[in-house]
Amino acid sequence: MNNTYYNQQTTVSTQGAFAAQVYGWMTLGIVITAVIAFIIDLVTSRSSELLYLITILSLPAIIIQLVLVLVLSFLWQKLNGFVALALFLIYSAFTGVTVGIIALNYSLNSIFLAFGISAIMFLILAAYGLITKRDLSRWRAVALFALVGIILVSIVNVVLLLLNSPLSNTLNALANYVIVIVFSVLIAADSAQLKNLAHQAELSGQGHTRYAVSGALMLYLDFINLFLSVLRITGSRRD
Repeated sequence: MNNTYYNQQTTVSTQGAFAAQVYGWMTLGIVITAVIAFIIDLVTSRSSELLYLITILSLPAIIIQLVLVLVLSFLWQKLNGFVALALFLIYSAFTGVTVGIIALNYSLNSIFLAFGISAIMFLILAAYGLITKRDLSRWRAVALFALVGIILVSIVNVVLLLLNSPLSNTLNALANYVIVIVFSVLIAADSAQLKNLAHQAELSGQGHTRYAVSGALMLYLDFINLFLSVLRITGSRRD
């Protein structure tokens, strides 16, 4: 019985240390994104030429983001822990470029408000995911299925926008509320999944870093998408 209790305590301790590493890398990624976005806001406010240049460079930045996130999502188990971490931090920097360009449309007060709301929601949902004993994998599957639907709706919305349809704004507003719900579910479900990731890391015997980076990427993407949707809902346009 003492051995069982000891093993349970060791597991809890290992999962706690792993979760701390995941949230640490995720927080670092968000800080890097925020710093890059702030720099973009600073330099573009002083020069319209730089604003034009950064806008042009946004497409290559998006392409690089896509490549990096695909590599990290599908090849992370084959990557060295240091390489995976470096790619994640580089991805966070490029995300800062796209987030910075989006944020240029909103007032600073709106950005801080959206960030505060998103952070509070994230903390509550992540805490629930970590402490709950319920299986959230089904909810995660439903959220991912809904996410595919949102992508398809977004494509339709682009077509409506090109046709100058009045339905475009309505569809976009509804999509933002759905996105908030979807990523709220994913934050809780992905946080709960950290227990499984920690167990896989222990079984691998190859260190926790790449597994922690995988978890950090999941939660980082959840937070960024939640933040952008909250910003679109609550944000006021910059004068």
